[in-house]
Amino acid sequence: GDPAHWNTGCAFIDYDHDGRLDLFVANYVDQGRDFRLLPRPGSGQFCQYKGIPMACGPRGLGSGRNFLYHNHGDGAFTDVSEK
Repeated sequence: GDPAHWNTGCAFIDYDHDGRLDLFVANYVDQGRDFRLLPRPGSGQFCQYKGIPMACGPRGLGSGRNFLYHNHGDGAFTDVSEK
């Protein structure tokens, strides 16, 4: 996979109903290898839980696009993301 993406899971499914399993890999966020500081309290970038500010998700982190590859069954794949 791409080291700039944080992979969080995968699943084998027969996406195109051809009888062969396709691999789906889920990416969480596109944040590279740089570390980011949490927002400072009072900045409006925290969620509230029982009145307590806390970081609760990828707010402000850029999302990436999704990719889908077709398995030819011979070890070769074609990017069919735009189809």
